Amino acid sequence: MIQTIQTISADSSDVHRLNNIGKHHFSTKNYEEAKQLFLSSLTIDPDQLEILALMGVLFFLENNFLASISYLTKVIELQPKNSYAFSNRGLAYHHVCKYQEALLDFDNSITLDSSNYQAYLNQACTLIELEKYSDALDSLHKACNINQGCSTLHLNFAIVYSKIELYELALNHINVVIQADPLNAKWHLEKGLILQNMRSIDLAIESFKRCLEINPAYIDPAWNLSLLYLLKGDFVLGWELYEQRFLLSHFKHVLRNYSNDRLRDLFIFGKVVLVYHEQGFGDIIQFSRYVLLLKEFCSKVVLEVPTQLVTIMQSLSKDIQVVSSSEGIYFDLHTPLLSLPKLFATQLYTIPHMPSYLKPAKGKVQDWRNRINSHRMKVGLVITGSSHYGSKKKIPLRECDSLLNVEADFYILQNEISEDDLIYMKKFDNIYEYHKEIKDFSDTASLIANMDLVISVDTATAHLAGAIGKPVWVMLPFVADFRWLMNTSSSPWYPSATLYRQGEDRSFAPVIKNIASDIKSFKKLATQVEE
Repeated sequence: MIQTIQTISADSSDVHRLNNIGKHHFSTKNYEEAKQLFLSSLTIDPDQLEILALMGVLFFLENNFLASISYLTKVIELQPKNSYAFSNRGLAYHHVCKYQEALLDFDNSITLDSSNYQAYLNQACTLIELEKYSDALDSLHKACNINQGCSTLHLNFAIVYSKIELYELALNHINVVIQADPLNAKWHLEKGLILQNMRSIDLAIESFKRCLEINPAYIDPAWNLSLLYLLKGDFVLGWELYEQRFLLSHFKHVLRNYSNDRLRDLFIFGKVVLVYHEQGFGDIIQFSRYVLLLKEFCSKVVLEVPTQLVTIMQSLSKDIQVVSSSEGIYFDLHTPLLSLPKLFATQLYTIPHMPSYLKPAKGKVQDWRNRINSHRMKVGLVITGSSHYGSKKKIPLRECDSLLNVEADFYILQNEISEDDLIYMKKFDNIYEYHKEIKDFSDTASLIANMDLVISVDTATAHLAGAIGKPVWVMLPFVADFRWLMNTSSSPWYPSATLYRQGEDRSFAPVIKNIASDIKSFKKLATQVEE
């Protein structure tokens, strides 16, 4: 087809004919043919507004957003009052993450034509990326005044309302989208995620199953189903589906491409097995217990973990080799750590019961004891987790007054503290922090060993306290991670853990209040035990 185009452009200056053939190919989605014809036409007459605009669209459809911006800029130069050119260019800017340029174009588009529904919608999408949800809602409402029936509009409403945790409203809008397009698996996935965040777990499972009925090869709903089954304690289905995580784009890098075979069963007598980490520090701490089981079936286990965990993981067993890199290490078989629960056919009642399987170094424990030298109740405190989780794992120190006013000494165990919290803790003479001195998890474990109690949001430190057998009270969001199950105040993974869960108000204030009350009883009980 390209050769035919070259013949036409070489033999004829009939711009009209080139454009008509190009538009036909454009309408039938033969985009490459259309592009070649339009390029030939523009060689003859480079100032054709319609063809320049169509080229901007063609390059956009090819995800060549910079070329799209270039052509749409030419349109704007020739016709500076073209509202649609501004809107389209703004969307191209959006896709290359030039959000301020995108917003400027959307503003120009709307100024030129206040009825340009698409400009409002595109503007809202950019504002969502910038986490300006109130402004995004304003743009969506303006778009809604022009065109209420657009599914994309309702989808974006659902996205924004989910972001600001107004899940009932989000659910209403995603239902409108599904009604308009009931066989689109993506919309059922979105509904499932909304229901999951509402803690309507059974309904979320139905939505994810519906996704798979529509598209059995769709990995995302299978992954989400695995998390919900595990959350409910249905480990048979949960661990099976959990193995599909490696088909997800953000997990593909995890599964190592070794020439050695992957561990598939426990018929491994005389074999050396490499177990490597794959997710967060908390996961490594929680599931490292399986390495102790595995070593009973093979000749040797090599456990690869991040450098920060090497020292504390060496306390698992002297028979387990712990390394920070497997380079140069001999092994026969390999497996990612979180595939071991499935390998051992773990069910809720067969979780390996290990009250304390990690041991802090005695020398470090004594060093911290000498430094602390307090005769009051000592409480380790973690109120901030990874910034990735936002408010679900973060409590400003100023909201913890009822707890901090308990007669006890509090030791901040997290290695990063916000400037606001550092300033606020100066109000108290019973708060101590050593975040600059905590170099790895062996330091944290040794400090925990000197505590009477640890209180923590859902972080690796909570797992560490449970793994060394220290009483730990874990403050969980309304929709907790599957590792803490549902509707229980205890954990089958950590006998020393007590779980405090947010209510439907999704606030940590009642949680802090309950802990402040319970800690007085805990302190009294601890005193009686000492006596």
